[in-house]
Amino acid sequence: MRDAPIHAALVVNPASGKGRAARVADALESHLRAAGVEISRAHVDAMDTLLGSGPPLTAVLLVGGDGTVHHALAALRRAGVPLWHVPTGTENLIARELGHSARPESVLAALRAGRTRALDLIEISPASGGSRTLAAIMLSVGPDAGVVARLEASRSGPITHASYLRPALAEAFAPALAPISLWAEGRCIVESRPGWLVVANMRSFGARINPCPDADPSDRVLDAMFLPAASTARVLLGMACLRAGLTPPGALRLRAREFTLLRGACPAQVDGEVFAEPWSLVTLRAVGELSVLAPA
Repeated sequence: MRDAPIHAALVVNPASGKGRAARVADALESHLRAAGVEISRAHVDAMDTLLGSGPPLTAVLLVGGDGTVHHALAALRRAGVPLWHVPTGTENLIARELGHSARPESVLAALRAGRTRALDLIEISPASGGSRTLAAIMLSVGPDAGVVARLEASRSGPITHASYLRPALAEAFAPALAPISLWAEGRCIVESRPGWLVVANMRSFGARINPCPDADPSDRVLDAMFLPAASTARVLLGMACLRAGLTPPGALRLRAREFTLLRGACPAQVDGEVFAEPWSLVTLRAVGELSVLAPA
């Protein structure tokens, strides 16, 4: 149990949850202040400034969806301040994995207990080195990334589960299936085959379709699933199997500290966001650590 004063940064993405994030943040701030917690509140765009100045922080309470956390990973890692994800997004996979919630009582209990854990991240970089992207959940290549890319191209504001319907239908008729090659710690596993690939740090995936159900975000190892597929029907069958907790026929499951991926002309997504980098040959490594607040 923590005896020292608690000073938390409340960082908010007000667009998350169609505006619900601001209301959740207001209620959380009121509850915590009433309990004696000192709060510094900021818009997510000002997080770097907040974390780089002022007194030491007990935790960062980040209000938003998985995309909000994804874009904040580098700043959070630099600051070394424990994260609590206050989920207000569509899927909230990170909060699900970590046991985090938006309930003020749960947040206060975790702050008072002061227990933390280390969370691995995925470092994604050009195979030749250079700039990098960090991910908490996964990188995937295939029709699911095609849906994310279509949604991003057409969206004009916050999204809901229903927002995915039209992009999903369009993807079904013209799936993003291109040749994929995959190496695990230098050993070639897949050579120029079309299909769906997920390299995961966490068990959870959208719609509770979990391609890597044994992934452990604290073991410094990445899990991967490759499903050979030349049609949308094959991918949909695989997703149905995964939704039922079964391994899709023909799927390969792997574990490694490092993967190298060569993809054809098809989209990729990272943590539910379009992977906008033009790299076709990338290296994915399990790196640590991001400090996160543990539930009490």
